[in-house]
Amino acid sequence: MSGAKPLAGYLRKQHHSSTFSKWGMRYFITDEVKGRLHMSKGPRKVATVSISLSEIASISRLSLEHSGVPHAFEIIFPPMRLVVAAADADEVSRWIDHLVSRAAFWREKWRLEGPAVAMTTTGAKSRESGSNEEPVEVTATAETG
Repeated sequence: MSGAKPLAGYLRKQHHSSTFSKWGMRYFITDEVKGRLHMSKGPRKVATVSISLSEIASISRLSLEHSGVPHAFEIIFPPMRLVVAAADADEVSRWIDHLVSRAAFWREKWRLEGPAVAMTTTGAKSRESGSNEEPVEVTATAETG
């Protein structure tokens, strides 16, 4: 176990079929035992998405013009991405800082211990087929404009 406390709470999530208008509330929690970010409809609901923190490629703030809502950011874990929004600027900073930190921790754990660290379903197939591809560097960026 990493010793870090999990971060949990509700974020708005942009639906895949929409660019600006359709958002839903989802509950997110980091799993510090398995190195994952889980998304569900509530704290007692089964996770509908579970992302390996070691496979997050980037986390970026999004402008209001780009996302249509304030305090939005995107989490890219190839080949997928999530666009989420926090309630305020402090909360978005807390989520981005925490996710960048935990992704770095789990990437290093993956590097030292190998692919036994939890992976996303899409990434697991490529690794099972013999790929030795290491997780990519995670950076937080602020969109300008």
